Amino acid sequence: MKNQSKNKAIAIFEGAQIRRQWDEEKELWYFSVVDVVGALTGSTIPKRYWSDLKNKLNQEGSEVYEKIVQLKFVAKDGKYYASDAADTETMLRLIQSIPSPNAEPFKLWLARVGYERLEETADPELAINRALKTYLQKGYSPEWVNQRLKSIEIRKALTDEWEKRGVKEGLEFAILTDEITKAWTGMTTKEYKRLKDLKKENLRDNMTNLELVLNMLAETATTEISEKREPKNLDENKTVAREGGSVAGNARKDIETKTGKSVLTNKNAKILRGKILKKNNHQSNIIFRGGEIKKYMRKIISIIFFAVLALALPGSVKAAGLANADNAYQAIVKIKTYSLSVDSALIPYAQGSGVIISGSGLVLTNYHVVSLTDPLDNSDFPTVFQICVTKAIEQEPDCNYAAKLINQDENLDIALLQMQSVSGLSLSDNLFYLDLNTIDNTAIGDKVTVLGYPAIGGDTVTISKGSISGKSEKYDEKWIKTDAVVSFGDSGGATIDVNGKVIGITTAAYSDYLGSLGYVNNIVSLIGWISAHRQETPPASPLMDRMLALVRKQEEIKTSNIFTKDYPSFTITKPADWDFTYANEVSVRVAQGANEEGGDVSFSLLKKAYLMSKDNIVPEIKRAFNAAGKSSLFTITAEQDITINGYSGKLVTISSLGEIAKLYYIPYQEYLILITYQYGTDDQDKTVVDGIINSLRLKSTSQTFTEVHEYSNATPKFYITAGSDWAILPRVGQAEPLLIMSKTIKPAYVLFSVTKLSADLSSLDNQGYLDYQLQKIKEANQIVQAIDYKIDVVSSNAHYKLNDELTDVIKIEEIEKLNQSGEPLTYDTEYYIRSGDYIVHINLSVYGKDKAVYDQAVPTFNELMQTLSLKELKALATSAPTSAAPTTSANSAPSGQTVVQAIPVKDLKMYNRLKGKIIVRTQFGGAAYYVHPDKAVIYYLGRPESAFAVMRENGIGISNANLNRIAVSVDNLSGPDTDKDGLPDLLEGAIGTDSKKSDTDGDYIDDKTEIKSGLNPSGAAKSSVVANYSSKHLGKIFLQIETAGEAWYVNPQDGKRYFLGRPVDAFKLMSKLGLGISENDFAKLIGE
Repeated sequence: MKNQSKNKAIAIFEGAQIRRQWDEEKELWYFSVVDVVGALTGSTIPKRYWSDLKNKLNQEGSEVYEKIVQLKFVAKDGKYYASDAADTETMLRLIQSIPSPNAEPFKLWLARVGYERLEETADPELAINRALKTYLQKGYSPEWVNQRLKSIEIRKALTDEWEKRGVKEGLEFAILTDEITKAWTGMTTKEYKRLKDLKKENLRDNMTNLELVLNMLAETATTEISEKREPKNLDENKTVAREGGSVAGNARKDIETKTGKSVLTNKNAKILRGKILKKNNHQSNIIFRGGEIKKYMRKIISIIFFAVLALALPGSVKAAGLANADNAYQAIVKIKTYSLSVDSALIPYAQGSGVIISGSGLVLTNYHVVSLTDPLDNSDFPTVFQICVTKAIEQEPDCNYAAKLINQDENLDIALLQMQSVSGLSLSDNLFYLDLNTIDNTAIGDKVTVLGYPAIGGDTVTISKGSISGKSEKYDEKWIKTDAVVSFGDSGGATIDVNGKVIGITTAAYSDYLGSLGYVNNIVSLIGWISAHRQETPPASPLMDRMLALVRKQEEIKTSNIFTKDYPSFTITKPADWDFTYANEVSVRVAQGANEEGGDVSFSLLKKAYLMSKDNIVPEIKRAFNAAGKSSLFTITAEQDITINGYSGKLVTISSLGEIAKLYYIPYQEYLILITYQYGTDDQDKTVVDGIINSLRLKSTSQTFTEVHEYSNATPKFYITAGSDWAILPRVGQAEPLLIMSKTIKPAYVLFSVTKLSADLSSLDNQGYLDYQLQKIKEANQIVQAIDYKIDVVSSNAHYKLNDELTDVIKIEEIEKLNQSGEPLTYDTEYYIRSGDYIVHINLSVYGKDKAVYDQAVPTFNELMQTLSLKELKALATSAPTSAAPTTSANSAPSGQTVVQAIPVKDLKMYNRLKGKIIVRTQFGGAAYYVHPDKAVIYYLGRPESAFAVMRENGIGISNANLNRIAVSVDNLSGPDTDKDGLPDLLEGAIGTDSKKSDTDGDYIDDKTEIKSGLNPSGAAKSSVVANYSSKHLGKIFLQIETAGEAWYVNPQDGKRYFLGRPVDAFKLMSKLGLGISENDFAKLIGE
């Protein structure tokens, strides 16, 4: 009867409506104190009961009183009111202060828990039986309980093994667990729990049977490998953890392939319990006695491990690991180095070889294979890498891997990459690798093997055998000479000895009519550098997401007959026996496999500064030839209007050096789609090729294009504004930062380029530099006469006044001509402007023989040049597009300030649809405006200072705690980034991460990835983001009052906050987030 009373009291508590809230940051439940008091006491006025008790606790100085917090809970009327709350621990202590009969069972339970824990310390087997009873009491079936207890025992064996290897409980256990989880699921533990919507719940208790078995396999395999390897430190334990996890990872992939569905699910205990709960009248029969559990578990572990291991490695002779001389080729990779084109497309720039030197995917290669530098100052361009792993000698490698750069050394010509798996396609921790021969024990005549991917070897690995022909020391390094065949593309590959150890990195080849010789960088010269850097965490690459997307797309099109491009949006269809090749983001090729005499089709995207039409096609072709300096080599001999599936374009015939090419051009958005093709020998594939061309389907898209009419350069500083007759195309790279295209005079364009002055040129005055340029033109004319080309200088001026600020610049006017006939090809006006150690070169080019067109372009170009400034960005005079774009003048505000003018809104219905948003007048030069969320006004965002001033003036103060409730966007970022993690330094200061560390909390996930995944980059605590909080603040601008007043914009489109940073950052962001508005709608909005 007494037990029945206790259970009844507990049932009263459990059945009560007790309000609670989850604290994401602290990972704690908070309960309404009034609700708990009411449930325990049965009081009809629990608020008064709690008020009296709270006063008593306060007078007694109780710690419980100190831990009570105020939270808002929903009341019966549906509104939220502040009320006292306590976490679980505080609530249990509070219960002991309530003299209520209903509270007694809880007090007894607490005392019993304490007693049981003492018992379990003396006899651990009691803990297992206690856990078993607890699961059964919760309603789980005996079968479910058995599986969980088996997994607990496997986990215990693993942690015991870790302790033997010196791994510290706590953080290091968590790190290794995360490595295992990532290896078999492809997700971190945090991400896995997030998938299942878990908070503090045990992940193991929320797995399906299959998930649990694979997790057990991963942990068992890790234990077995560790016992055999005996790892000495945390890094070695991490390698073992990845290898153990990958055993289960391979099993998971094989199961998914054979069943056609994912093993990993979002099912948690709540969902699973509804399916597996069974009432069992013989629950006590599965209580383990004495040593039975240990014996039983050994049997189960053995069965699971070997059964699933067989599933994980079907047909394999040996698992991946250390390779030898016979299979060394499997540790050789092809490296494709990607960066951004001038038009910001991800394209491959270089290709070479590399060698894997650890099971976790550490790749050793040459610096010159992976390095890409800006010609202006030799700074590194952002790069990312595609890695192709050799599976078999006769097969093309598996390119479903990516990599980040760990470190590089130009002097040693060496670099280290860390491979990264592509979720669902590859595992970077199940790889063959080669050992390094760190002792220089090679001799002349020793047999060696060179492995790599030279261009002459095609798409499969090339293995060349030879002997050591000599040794030398140059550039403070040791070199090995070999007569084994070495060719372009072998760079970065391995040269191995007869034992399969790497003795050097293949670096160069020299040949003459007597023969060839390969040069190998001796590994003993590199081992010190390798050891110093191999443990480093690679900084995040801002291009990695795009690289992974490209790799996934490449894999997707292997089994599809339709290629789809998201933007500009189009599809292409091919026959089943033809193949797509998608090597970069802006072109796709269609051809028939190995048929070298067959036809092919390529579709390429050419980005322009403004929306294209059919009338732009020929002028743009001519401009491209002219910009490349090839006007004299190409002639357009015919153009024909064509239509493909309702879209107009042209078929253009071009003649060059006796060759004829026919090219299709289709205008779409700000792009020209270029279609090149050939029908194959004897036009054998004409029907198929024409069918592929005519399969092009352009699709409508909601994405709008906004012209750029302002540009600010960082190094050297300059700023320019373009009117509505011109459009700016920003370029990637400091050497040629922008192209400005005339929309009304199509042959006219302006190219900006920057050069750094050499020591001998920096001492020249304007006249000296002008003489230097004129001499270069003379020398160029001597060279280009052979291609019927010459440059005539019409006039020059060493001290030309360009505008009120730039009063002493160099000017040269030229005509580019055909040498023999004298027919003009291009008219040019060039300016050379000194800015510190740099020269800014501005070149107006107007192609064609008609000088009248040039004369028409010059005045508009001169107007453009009046806005050019080389000073720090400040409030300069700007012309307003309409009366709704107020002029901001240096004279209209105090020095250094910018006037912010509000424009009243008249159409309130339209305002309610747009409030909080950025709108862009796409038909009027892309002028941007901020629609205030509350005031029924709009603000013109004319230039960086204007945009920034608008943001600051309309900002609302907010605490960090509340700001942290809104998710951070990591898109459209700009600014200096010290740790190269893709987050600008100013942003990191605002969110509290370390701008000098790509991984602030040291959890092996870079800060940007954690933010993007909704995780906390500063520690183990969960993110503070509250799902519905931002919905109350859409379109608002917040200023952080607890820091330096950093500004944020809450984007109504996605509910995320965007960092406004510097003026130029705010301006760029506002432009990118803008929504297009027609001139008719804009006029209605402001009542014009």
